[in-house]
Amino acid sequence: MLVLCVSPLVVLLALLQASPVALGFNLSLNTNNALLCEMTLILLVIMILCYWSSPLFAFFSVSVCALCAFFFLADNYLVMYASLEGSLIPTVLIINMWGYQPEKITSMLYLLMYTITLSLPLLLVLLSLFTSYTSFSMLWFYLSPAFSPVLWVAVLAFLVKTPIWSVHFWLPRAHVQAPLAGSVILAGALLKLGGWGIYCIVNVYGPHNMYTFFFALALGGGALVVTLCLRSTDIKSLIAYSSVIHMATMLAGLFTYSLTGWSGALCMMVAHGLTSPAMFILANSNYEINSSRNLLHMKGLATSQPVLMLMWFLTMCSNMSVPPVLSFMSEIMLYASIMSSGTFFGAVAVFLVLGGGAYNLYYYSSFGGSTPLSPTSVKPRWMLMIQTLSLPALTWSLFYLF
Repeated sequence: MLVLCVSPLVVLLALLQASPVALGFNLSLNTNNALLCEMTLILLVIMILCYWSSPLFAFFSVSVCALCAFFFLADNYLVMYASLEGSLIPTVLIINMWGYQPEKITSMLYLLMYTITLSLPLLLVLLSLFTSYTSFSMLWFYLSPAFSPVLWVAVLAFLVKTPIWSVHFWLPRAHVQAPLAGSVILAGALLKLGGWGIYCIVNVYGPHNMYTFFFALALGGGALVVTLCLRSTDIKSLIAYSSVIHMATMLAGLFTYSLTGWSGALCMMVAHGLTSPAMFILANSNYEINSSRNLLHMKGLATSQPVLMLMWFLTMCSNMSVPPVLSFMSEIMLYASIMSSGTFFGAVAVFLVLGGGAYNLYYYSSFGGSTPLSPTSVKPRWMLMIQTLSLPALTWSLFYLF
């Protein structure tokens, strides 16, 4: 609960600052990255609660969250790159040492293959730019934007981390094989690294014709993933695919190159970083009750676990962006910026809204039925995790509302 008390103060101090605050070591604090860093701190508390009796796990948790915070605070591209790739090491170790299924090796290989394939070209590009500008500082690139091939390589490297459709195949595999804490940090913070990286790049390079291609790819990919959610029966895969949809909407807002789209994208990153981990915590509670991730085997939870179903209902409302949660305001801004790009893109945005509501209702309705399970008490630790995630989400949404 200490995090819940300190977090509003940290956010308020950041919001009162008109300009970024230099922290030294090529790090700076501003309004935007303060929210993301506070979200990462909350996720660290959740991870430690998952395996509070393991000092080694606590060390890996602190390591990955610290690297994520360095990435958000960095104003130097080399620090960003080192934090981005360094966060893979504790993540892979968490999946390998605490994962449940034997297929975890395959999921780790997918994760490493997709990320390293495009991250190494990014390193070469950064080194080539250093030879020209003799600096990795973002301020220098604001004054001297580079050429288009550099932009393509940088955007592609961050799109894999987000991930966008066509390079998203590692995400469901990693979530299915990861332990609860791995899914929490993966959905809560690691997916936001790519979004924040693209946000920084778009701010530096300004408008570009290539944004239209990635804008269309994000929206089209999100529409395709909606159909996958409607036919999925694995609870963790469904949550992972829903993350792809939310991140696709966030990317589309960034590539509109509008202030409304950027504001909506940042709100979406924070809102999704609190909602998606809560869904994984509740999914883990379901698994402990009936020892299955299959939605077809969860009939009767609504009658045997009323408190758990209430938590599911509130979390689903946040995932569907029901007002007044933070995700509602983020989607209003995102879809406003998307619809301003054209009628066709507006129609795709409407499909994403309707499809998102459909798969969430399909998900929640699978807990009903006439096959009641034996009543089982929900662990207080799981309820504490949900409260730790929900209280900041509610207070931040009220701040944006009023």
